[in-house]
Amino acid sequence: MIKKASIIIPIYNSEKYLENCIESVLNQTEQNYELILINDGSKDSSEEIMTKYKNKYPDKIKIFSQENKGIGRTRNRGIEEAEGKYIFFIDNDDTIKEDYLETFINEAEKNDFDMVLGGFETVDENNKIILQTIPQNTEWSFLRIISPWARIYKKDFLINNNLKFLDTKLGEDVSLNVPAFFISEKKKLSIIKYCGYKWFQRNTSESNSNQKNTKKWAEAQKTLKHILKIIDIEKLTKEEQKLLECFFIKFSIRFLLYTGKKSKIEDFIETSNEIKSFLNEYFPNFLNNKNFTMMYPKGEPIQVNIIICIFKLILKYGLEKIFAKFYTK
Repeated sequence: MIKKASIIIPIYNSEKYLENCIESVLNQTEQNYELILINDGSKDSSEEIMTKYKNKYPDKIKIFSQENKGIGRTRNRGIEEAEGKYIFFIDNDDTIKEDYLETFINEAEKNDFDMVLGGFETVDENNKIILQTIPQNTEWSFLRIISPWARIYKKDFLINNNLKFLDTKLGEDVSLNVPAFFISEKKKLSIIKYCGYKWFQRNTSESNSNQKNTKKWAEAQKTLKHILKIIDIEKLTKEEQKLLECFFIKFSIRFLLYTGKKSKIEDFIETSNEIKSFLNEYFPNFLNNKNFTMMYPKGEPIQVNIIICIFKLILKYGLEKIFAKFYTK
C-alpha cells in the first residue's frame, strides 16, 4: 500500500532533542506514513538514536547516513528517497502536535492541492510559546512564511517541476518555496489557520548565528538569482510580478538590517550599495514605484511594511551613511 506521506528529518548533532522530535511523529493520529531519518555527518550519538528507533519500528522508519552535505542537499536526498504521496519536512530539534499529519493531509486531499501552508508556534528552551504565527488567507502568506515546515507538499508537484533546495547556507528554504508558489496554479494552493508545528528557537542554532554577516550578501544574491532562473517573469501576471518584486525588496532589506546591526559602518554601506545595484538591475526604478506600501502586500504585518517603506526612502535619498552611524553601534 502506498504511504500517504513521507516525513523527512535531516539530522545533525541533535542528540539532545532528536528523541522528542521522533516521538512527536510516532504519536500521530495519522499512521499511514514513512519516517525518513538522514544523518548528515553527525559527530554525536544521533546515529545511535536513529538506529534504536529503526530497530523498534522497522516497517515505518528508514535511516540513511552520509558525510556532511548541509541541510539543503540532505532534504533533496529525502525527496529522492520518499515514496509517500505527500512530503513533510521537520527540523531535528522541533516537534509536531498529534493531529499535524492528519490535518494537513485532509486539507491537501480536498482539492488535490500542490501545497498547503499552515502556521507555527515559536517556543523557547522551556517549551514556552513566545509567538504564534498564523497565515492570513492571502497569496503573500506563501512569501512571508518561507520555511519548509508548517506545510505539506504533493510529491509529484516537486518532482515534475524539478523543485529542489539550493546548496547554500543562506536562503535554502527560499530557493524552493518561492518558485513553488509561482509555478503552482493558484487554485492548487491552500492556507489553513492551524498551528501544529513547534519551532524551538535556540540561541545556539545556526539560524540565529549563520546570517549575521553583511559579507554573506553574495550568498543571498546567489539564492535570489537562482529563483529568477526558475521563474519566467514575463509569464507572470501583473499581480504576480508585483508580489515577486515585493519579496525581493523585503528579502534584501531585511538581510541588510538583520546582518548590519553590529557591523562596521563601511561594511554596511558597501552591502547597501550592492543591494541597491542588484535590485535596480532586475527591478528598475524600484525606489520610485509604489508596489511596496504601508498597506501592500496584504498579509504582511503593517509594522514590517512601515520599516521597509522607510528604508526605501533612506536608499532613495542616499541617507545610508547617516543611518549606519546610528544603526551599527
